[in-house]
Amino acid sequence: MPDAFSAPQITETVAWLRDEVAHADWRRQLPQVASLEHFFDYPAEDAFLQQMIR
Repeated sequence: MPDAFSAPQITETVAWLRDEVAHADWRRQLPQVASLEHFFDYPAEDAFLQQMIR
């Protein structure tokens, strides 16, 4: 597996993404990703995650 997919790089990338959108609308910060939003049911995902943390 290439180094780009090692745990430290993934951890660093996820932290960057989290920090990038922490205080802003993620759709404006990551417009390329936002263009794919119609593929995902975010309200259903949010509801599922809420059940997981109860």
